[in-house]
Amino acid sequence: MNRWSQFSWGRTCIELALGTSIALLLYLATMNFIVGKSFLFSVDTKRIIEVYKFCSSMKATPHKEANFIIGSSVAVEGIDADLLDQTLHNGTNTYNLGVVGLSPVEALILGPALKAGKPQFVVIGIDAMSVGVGQTENTEKESIDFEKLQAYRAMNPIAQMDSPVKKELLENILLPKEKAILESHYLGYLLGCRSLPIFFMEGKLRELTRKGLRTQGIVTNFKSPWMLKVNLTGDSKERIINSAIGVAQGLSFDGDSRNIKALRALTRLLQAENIALMLVVWPLHPRILSHLHAELLDKTDTTLKALAQESESNYLNYSKLLSDTDFADALHPNSEGRAKLSIKLAEDIKSFSAHLSTP
Repeated sequence: MNRWSQFSWGRTCIELALGTSIALLLYLATMNFIVGKSFLFSVDTKRIIEVYKFCSSMKATPHKEANFIIGSSVAVEGIDADLLDQTLHNGTNTYNLGVVGLSPVEALILGPALKAGKPQFVVIGIDAMSVGVGQTENTEKESIDFEKLQAYRAMNPIAQMDSPVKKELLENILLPKEKAILESHYLGYLLGCRSLPIFFMEGKLRELTRKGLRTQGIVTNFKSPWMLKVNLTGDSKERIINSAIGVAQGLSFDGDSRNIKALRALTRLLQAENIALMLVVWPLHPRILSHLHAELLDKTDTTLKALAQESESNYLNYSKLLSDTDFADALHPNSEGRAKLSIKLAEDIKSFSAHLSTP
């Protein structure tokens, strides 16, 4: 009897399917129960997870009245919460919840976490260039980073949102691919997002080059999570500034952009929670400021002022606050700029608080 007469295609297919299923289950179990989130996400993305954990812990335990600062890397590197508290000197605790690369759309997704922390104040820091729209770019280039979407999905913010905010986010703000990830069923999420080995390996390799940020506590430190910039040579700094100028020159204002919609939805959300709100345009390097179209600056200013009036919040434009010597690079303040910005913000919070308490 030859071996082909003993061969059973049916049994072999069943064995292959069974072996593949077992291997897949072992892989999913490893990636989702043995390998923790700290291994799956980059420094910036892990900070999103920690913001949620931090705000949840504040909800669960008594705490002093708190102020939250949110925004992108300019918030992370430009605000010293300890210095701000020293200047306020009113017994509150200020926390810097900035996340590198955070857009207004992502700030809205963080809404449930901000509500959970029950702050007295929320300062929304806005990069003036983030409300501009590239004249030749399509909206796909403005989408949220895939890895960040994984982090937001892991915290399941959509399920925690108020119905009107959720409807606005899903129908008018998120791109289809973003919505697909945030709304995905758990199994689809595991297979399509969290467990993809290519993202796991790429993320780990990137993390090896950023070990210094972890040792500085950038992920878990919400008081002074400053990333000390390496001193740039004159040529390197010049190249970065020129690159930013190139981007600035191609921006125009779109009052119907998704970032503007997200800011409007976020201010309504916080207003409904009786949280005092401040909208702050962060400082811009003078050379970049000089290359932004005047129409972009004027319309941004007018739109944000109107938005602040709608939500009974305060609006501050710090775009011209710092000089060129106060910047570490094209966008981020150095230690001197950081101190100036933090003290100025504290003084304006103090002034706004006095206004709110006046009958």
